[in-house]
Amino acid sequence: MRFHIPTSVRKKLRGSWLAKLYSQSDRWMITLSRGRIGSRLRIGGDRPDPPVLVLETIGRQSGKRRATPVMYTERPNGYVVIASNAGHSQHPAWWLNLQKTAQASVLVHGRRIPVLAHELTGDERSAAWRAFLDMYPGLADYQRDTERAFPVVCLSRAELRVEAKEPDQG
Repeated sequence: MRFHIPTSVRKKLRGSWLAKLYSQSDRWMITLSRGRIGSRLRIGGDRPDPPVLVLETIGRQSGKRRATPVMYTERPNGYVVIASNAGHSQHPAWWLNLQKTAQASVLVHGRRIPVLAHELTGDERSAAWRAFLDMYPGLADYQRDTERAFPVVCLSRAELRVEAKEPDQG
């Protein structure tokens, strides 16, 4: 079952308890179903549902793991997400967390993948922005609602480094 919620309605709900409840339930559905269920209210209509991953960051103040479902596009070595915060005048908490600690992980296609975040600029940012607009035209409405530029963030797959311990000499 698919529902279409117009961008104008989503903008009115942003920041409300209902929007927070939806985000939390979406995160749980994606996590528990390993990506098979969740995000069915994002676009609706005749557009395909955009892919959604769960971004796991470390809280910049609490130090606790925080999980947030976000739409993404893929790159050869990772993912791109946009810190739109549904057009709020403030950046989303996950972006502020990544600015403090760029190391994070994503839950996508049922797998947890370590990533490193960095903000895209110039031509790379422009190309990623256009790809997002093709996938989710409502993003342009969100951008018109605020004066801040939305950070376009690359989440590159991180190499897992295991440091070898010196063998005990005794």
